[in-house]
Amino acid sequence: MQKLELDKPRDLGQIIGDTFTYIRVHNVTLLKPFAVYVLPSLLLAALLLGGGLGSLFGTAFQDPVLIESDPSQVIGSGAAVFFGIVAVFITTWLLLAVVHQHMMHTSKGDVPANLSEFSRGMFLKSLILVAIYIGIAVPLYFLMIILFLILQEFVFIAIMVFFPLMIYIAVKLMLFPAAYFIENSTPVEALRRSWDLTRDNFWITFGVYFVIALIFGMLSYLMIIPVLIIFGLIVGIGDGALDQNMGAFMGVVYAVMYFFQLIFSSAQFISLGLHFFNLRERKDGSGLRSQIDQL
Repeated sequence: MQKLELDKPRDLGQIIGDTFTYIRVHNVTLLKPFAVYVLPSLLLAALLLGGGLGSLFGTAFQDPVLIESDPSQVIGSGAAVFFGIVAVFITTWLLLAVVHQHMMHTSKGDVPANLSEFSRGMFLKSLILVAIYIGIAVPLYFLMIILFLILQEFVFIAIMVFFPLMIYIAVKLMLFPAAYFIENSTPVEALRRSWDLTRDNFWITFGVYFVIALIFGMLSYLMIIPVLIIFGLIVGIGDGALDQNMGAFMGVVYAVMYFFQLIFSSAQFISLGLHFFNLRERKDGSGLRSQIDQL
């Protein structure tokens, strides 16, 4: 079986290529924890968002006055959308945990077939991860409110100050999950590690995330095309049945779109994990030292 060396320097193109290689080489050991831990939440998110948004869209398309005259008619759809968004966050959290846990085991040379062994410590780490992100996001949220209150007459200036700051912090902490899981460090050490590794590597880190998000975002939209064609044939676009089934049509579109977007987000996590190994090797040379020790 082909093996993928993790600890080695990579440029942007190699990170993208090795993302596909990692998925191909480790698809079997990735599939099992994905199916058990992620798939139920993923399906729930797609169904809730697809159903809720489809119902809202169908109501707005067929009877737009109803929403204004009697908003209670769409409470159920709104609740489905809300819980669908919650399911999206849970799914993303689980995907992040599974991917980085898998990369941690891969870096040690073996991925356990037993799921309990594979996931040991994974859920506690991921909960701590979420708590830390919330702890960072809440003060930034209040900072944004204060900034906009102070500069309420200069909203454009406030936006120009705040959003670059948000992007800067997000990129600097982008490798935090990888450092936390892969190096099995404390949260503070992982935060410091991410901040240090992205020093002088801000734009390449931003580029990795942006390019991978663009590639797999486009793929997720391409997945919708055959579904639209099949659904269109089923409802009979030619005889006007689409108008009567607009809600179902949009529900399918949203469900498929979110399903594949969430699946492909795992590729972004893999890319950032590979970028973590890339920067670690460039700064620490751990892979080179390991090869020297084996000689």
